[in-house]
This record gives sequence, structure tokens and C-alpha cells, in this order.
Amino acid sequence: LMLVSTIHVGATKITADNKPVMSIDEITANYTVDDDETKVDFDAAISGIKVDTSSAPDPKAQEAMQALGLQNIAGEVTMKGGWTLADGKMDITEYAFDFENIGRLDINVSLSGYTLAFIKSLQDAAKAAEANPDKAAGQQAMGMAMMGLMQQLTYNSASIRFDDAGITAKILDYAGKQQGVDGKQFAQSIKGMLPMMLGQMNMPDLQNQIVTAANAYIDDPKSIEVSAKPAQPLPFPQIMGAGMGLAFVLAIILGSAAEDLLGGVRGIFMLTAVLSLVAIPVVWLAVPAAEQKARPIVATPISKIFADPDLLRLSGGILLLHAVVPCLFTGMPLLIQQQFGWASDQHWKLYLPVLIG
Repeated sequence: LMLVSTIHVGATKITADNKPVMSIDEITANYTVDDDETKVDFDAAISGIKVDTSSAPDPKAQEAMQALGLQNIAGEVTMKGGWTLADGKMDITEYAFDFENIGRLDINVSLSGYTLAFIKSLQDAAKAAEANPDKAAGQQAMGMAMMGLMQQLTYNSASIRFDDAGITAKILDYAGKQQGVDGKQFAQSIKGMLPMMLGQMNMPDLQNQIVTAANAYIDDPKSIEVSAKPAQPLPFPQIMGAGMGLAFVLAIILGSAAEDLLGGVRGIFMLTAVLSLVAIPVVWLAVPAAEQKARPIVATPISKIFADPDLLRLSGGILLLHAVVPCLFTGMPLLIQQQFGWASDQHWKLYLPVLIG
């Protein structure tokens, strides 16, 4: 088993308009293979993360950061885990985001089925798609192969723990102020919405556990931990589907609040950049290296491209999709404002019942 033993990236800086926005002291990742090559242990860290929010261009964002005491953010991200090759058990025992005056979020996950054979099957499926002269059919076959391969993965357990360092009360107060209520009243409204938000998971036991833990944490924000360990491992697609549905509901409800907090679309893109850096250890440690392959260049007459019925059908469908979806997302908010008189941060009251229904 050939693996790089150590990866290191030195100091990194991100600037916007020639002003420092974020800096990282170093990024490290280490692999250790057992003597019998049956297990790989790994760890990674992004150390010395510093984010300066005082230069945010949006005054509203600056106001939010000041209210939360987050003009300067400092912390680190750490990751530890192990991979057993025989059964493909991947245990991420620590994936922690630890930031001063915010708190520590630690995620643990255990999956099985991520074997060398599974990785080879992924690579073979990609090769078959590349070799197929009908690219549309190749991609479709690739998608079907991926769906089948995902069935080989099983979910063993997961836990999420957050230890508060004072940020929860500040967020409740700030968000409540935006809604015209105090922090305690806003906290009660969240407790009332949680059961509806989690309804799409269709996992009553887990839903009840999350609601109970969240309500206790909202009443006394010190630490909260939610863990899920089924009696029998569950197919990974089942967990993935539930997570995607819940993530979409949360995005609908919290989107306007996130926009206010981050200072608009610019702030959302900056957060995306930060999270992309945070995801680097996952890409290094969990994603297999793709086999490099020279791709021959095939010249095709443009007339043949426009005469291809399958390609025309695909392109036409994409055109309609890209035309209808923007119209929906630009026209629907205006209709809601005109018909109900609701501001944009109240539109979730209509979206959420539709999604749950």
C-alpha cells in the first residue's frame, strides 16, 4: 500500500481589495500504515486560523460581527481517524472546529464498506464512462453504477458535539432583535419549529433525541451532543437522502438570517472559501487519488454536434431548466411580497409547509 506519509502547506494568506481577510499558519496531514498493512491511521490540522471581519464592505455585516463580538476570529481545525482495509471501516474519531469566543464543534462518523475493492470499482466506473463513445450514455451508466456502489456502504454511527464559548446567547439576542423580539422569545420560537424542521428525516427516535437535546441546550447553552448508533448498520443512501432533505429545509429557513449575518452574497462566498479550506483534510485523507490518463483530442465537425438528437435533447432540457428556475426564484419572492406583504426573511413560512407537505 503506497501512501504519502506527510503533507505540509506553509503560511497562507487571503486578501480582498488588497486587505488581509484570512490567514493560516500551516496545514499538516500525516498517515501511518501498520506493519501488516491492514490499517491506516491519519491525522490532519489547520493551525493558526485568523479571520478579520472588521473590513467587511457591508455595514450591516460589520454591525452583526460587532454585536457578536467576532471582529477577529481565531482557532484551528483538527482531524483524526483510522481506516481498516479488510472491511473498509472508516472511523473519523475527531473532526473538530475550535474557535475562540465561539466554541468547539466535534463530529465523529463511522462507515463500513469503503474497501480497496470499492475504490477500484469507482475507478473502473469512471474509466468505463470515459471510454464510452456516447458520452451521455456513459455518464448515465456512471450514475447508475454510483448508485449501486453506494449500496455497499453502511452507516455505523455518528455524533456531533458542540461546547459553547458564549456565542449561542449572542446569536439568539441578535437574531431575536432582527425579528423584533428578545433572545428568550426567539429561543422559544426555535423550540417550536424544530419538530417541523426535522419531520422530513422520517426517523422518529433520532428526531426526538435531537429535539430533546436542542431544547435543553437552548434553555441552558453549555454543551450539546447528539449521537445516532443504530442497532444494525444502515444503508448509507438512506442516511444520505435524509441528510440532504434536512439540509435543504434548514437552508430555506436560515438562508435570510445567514445573509444578514454574513453581509449578503459576498459574505456567503467568503464563508464558502473558508469552508473549502477546512475541507482540505477530508479530500487529502478520504478521497482516493484518481488515475491519471492521457485523453486523446478528437476533432468533431460543429455541424455534427448540432445535428446530434441526444445532445440537442440534453441541451434543450438544460436550457429550459435554467430558464424556469431563475424565473421561479426571482418571480416568486415578489409575488409573496405583493400577496402577503411579507419581507424576504419571512418567506420560509410559506416554503417550509410546502416542503414538509
